[in-house]
Amino acid sequence: MRIASMAESELARALLPVDARIREAYLKQMTALVAETPIKVMLGDTTVTDQTTFDAGGIKAYMQKIIARLGPSWHAREVTETRDDDVRRIFTKLESEASGYALSVHLSVQYKALLYYRPDARVEQIQRELGRIDESARSDRESIADAGDRIAAERLKAAGCAEPDPAELFETLYRDESLAGSIEAEIKKTVDDAGLAVHADRRDSLFAELDSLLTEVYSTTALMIDDARLVTGEDGFLYTTDVEKIAEAAADPPAMAPRDGRFDPDAVPKDAVGALASRLGELAGAIDG
Repeated sequence: MRIASMAESELARALLPVDARIREAYLKQMTALVAETPIKVMLGDTTVTDQTTFDAGGIKAYMQKIIARLGPSWHAREVTETRDDDVRRIFTKLESEASGYALSVHLSVQYKALLYYRPDARVEQIQRELGRIDESARSDRESIADAGDRIAAERLKAAGCAEPDPAELFETLYRDESLAGSIEAEIKKTVDDAGLAVHADRRDSLFAELDSLLTEVYSTTALMIDDARLVTGEDGFLYTTDVEKIAEAAADPPAMAPRDGRFDPDAVPKDAVGALASRLGELAGAIDG
């Protein structure tokens, strides 16, 4: 049961104020962490322009601090980052059990990432060299095609096939695997001599270097969103806490015990209400600390 949706009950009166305090503190902390910093970036045409970004590493560090501040009564999943095209998400999940009930917390931020080049003269130098390689390779391929036709014609003529048409050429090469292999080897030698493999290796090396000059620019919206908006890829921060009743039957490990999120809040014993409020207070201190 989501705390924010609880009906009026002693449990709701104990948890809702703390839940609201956590939400407010989380929004404040995250808003500060995504404050925009101006930077210079380079477009694909080497134009340098202004953009703004924030430090995504600072968000991960903040979530790790929250985990470190919580005591042994809390269990946390590792802070995780997911990537889906240009959408990024950093999140963690926390859990604590008390008096037969469990608190399940989800902290998340969703943001957009766009790729640019770092302002570096090397970007333009690489692009120019790639252009020269493509032009040279195109010329080499045309020369190799002509050479291949010439080699095939000469070898076939020597084998007694004077000026065969394409159908005869295919049939001859199909029937004579040795001749076909010999022609292929000679054409391959021509390709190797032309240096196309060297061109390809250099091209791959330059593209790898160009990739190393890329940088990501991040943007998000400093507001709280809900689960539905998170799933549809909207930017913002998510904080949710659910309360579940742990089944009486013991499980090994205890975390695998069946849970029920549709329990009656009015039926929660006072000692459990106090224990859950205390645990939630620990989370509030860790988030606002």
